[in-house]
Amino acid sequence: CVAALQSGRRYIGIELLEQYHRAGQQRLAAVQRAMQQGAANDDWFMPEAA
Repeated sequence: CVAALQSGRRYIGIELLEQYHRAGQQRLAAVQRAMQQGAANDDWFMPEAA
């Protein structure tokens, strides 16, 4: 779900255990906050165009 969120794609998450569901929601919320602040959109892993 995180990769889909970061690349602007839609996703479906399915989890049976409530604790893992809650952890996933927290992780996605953290990624969304980071993206809004610009921290997740840096070019650290992307090579510059030649």
